[in-house]
Amino acid sequence: MRLRLPLTAIAIGALALVTAGIAPRELRAQQTPEDQAVVTIDGPSRVSPSADSVQLEIHAKGVSDLAGFQFVLSFDSNLLKYVSVDKTDFLGGTGRQIVCQDPTVDTGAVRLACVTLGREPPGVEGDGTLAVVTLKPSNHGTSGLGLSRVKLVHPDGSEIPSRSVDGRLTVGGSGGSAVPWWAVVLIAVAVIVVVVGGVLVWQRRRPDPTDSWQELPRPNGTRGARAEGQTGEPHGERDDSDIDPYELLGVRPDAPMDVVEASYRALVRQHHPDRNQNDVDAALRMTKRLNAAIERIRGERKERTQA
Repeated sequence: MRLRLPLTAIAIGALALVTAGIAPRELRAQQTPEDQAVVTIDGPSRVSPSADSVQLEIHAKGVSDLAGFQFVLSFDSNLLKYVSVDKTDFLGGTGRQIVCQDPTVDTGAVRLACVTLGREPPGVEGDGTLAVVTLKPSNHGTSGLGLSRVKLVHPDGSEIPSRSVDGRLTVGGSGGSAVPWWAVVLIAVAVIVVVVGGVLVWQRRRPDPTDSWQELPRPNGTRGARAEGQTGEPHGERDDSDIDPYELLGVRPDAPMDVVEASYRALVRQHHPDRNQNDVDAALRMTKRLNAAIERIRGERKERTQA
């Protein structure tokens, strides 16, 4: 009877120890989604295609007794190129030794697995960055960032319930918040309106190049053919051969030929019969004199150049 009591006590103690070792695993398996650890991709949402690189942190939140991890990060290889993946010191925060396999790199994906050795000390708790993945932007567009094959384990090798959250990265612009497309359109329209308005105002204010010559004072104090009366008809009858052609056109004798021609065209328009319906005959006579004057000047200039 005395032997049975010690044996019974030993059996109960052993059963208690086994139950104590099993119970934590059972409790872990019964964790709700709200109690699960979360693995996310932390980094910028937008990056310039001219940037040297962009770093994405693989972040774990709400871990308990973490001793190892594994993940696969996938991305669009047309927009982003793999550069490197590096573990952080978070996993060995309690003094455990970290051992990582060489990363497995494929087109548009990279896998990393790290563990810590031994059962003691316990694994890390809380939130922290597991690894940093460095990519290089190469083209414009938006790349999905996917996390798959994510595993978090305890020192005894049992898996920590967890879920992962994917992300997105836009390659384009200079970083920061994007300018809405409608704002770009409004700015472009405003610039066009300002430029066109400025051109129209400049054209209206631009002086007629012939005005400065048409209003030059004559030697006798009058001003070109405009001062000859309403239709330009000179007072009294004068022989065309007696009229100074330069005086009639309102230009100086040393004026350049292009200025003489411009003044002639302006006066012909001014004294055109259609614009002088009140005295068509006078307008025709004046037009005839202007034609004679320009022909005379052209002939003199031609002889002068040939001499």
